[in-house]
Amino acid sequence: PSEVATFAEKSGMKLVRDRDIGSEYQVNKLNYRNKAPQLRDEQGRAHQGWLGSKVRQRLTVQGKIVYRMLVLQKQGPSNEKTPSTSRGEQIQHQHECVSVPHVGNDLGNNVSIKIDPILMTGRGNKGGKKQECLSGWYCCDKGQEYFNDLEAKRTDRTKFLELPRELFGNYLNSFAKHLTDFYRSYPSDYPGDLQKKGIFLDIGGTGSVASGMQQVTSKFSHFAGPLDYWVLDSDPDAKTVS
Repeated sequence: PSEVATFAEKSGMKLVRDRDIGSEYQVNKLNYRNKAPQLRDEQGRAHQGWLGSKVRQRLTVQGKIVYRMLVLQKQGPSNEKTPSTSRGEQIQHQHECVSVPHVGNDLGNNVSIKIDPILMTGRGNKGGKKQECLSGWYCCDKGQEYFNDLEAKRTDRTKFLELPRELFGNYLNSFAKHLTDFYRSYPSDYPGDLQKKGIFLDIGGTGSVASGMQQVTSKFSHFAGPLDYWVLDSDPDAKTVS
């Protein structure tokens, strides 16, 4: 944390909160049963996701990595008053963000758009073809049905991992609705005088070819609305994506 605080100060921020989440929520005991697994699977699984979870568990139990929540706060401008500026005016000025266009709820002057709650294959530049549901828990509207079945048949319960039933549903519908509402707050002539559009950044957006996945280039481009769609991925093959 002291190194983070030093780095933050150089970037105009300060460390205002440091919590040891791993200890507070007993991650080693409740999540990992205090066991450091071997990095080898008897069934031969070697997928990046599986391996990553086992590496994280092993290093956490061994005390080599920790779960912490660090909160950084950006240092604002000086609070000194000028002769013609009141404290209230200062606060309003410091929180004003002129780079984000917004015209309220008058849809007559806003972007006319509706984001569809669908999944795409991501091949090509326009999202590819419509894809069937990937997870009954989250996007096929079967989450609560599955939850009820799990509750009726469960043999163990870990408090740390419990989530309320109402969180399981068709998240894709909710996601599309919130995006639609957000984009409709943009003026109809967006980007207008700004000239440069905002960016919808798809992190991990090309898939890990190194771990056997097929590369995609535009899987969530239909969610970008009036924004430019960018993808970011650490996979080496992502360098070939323009």
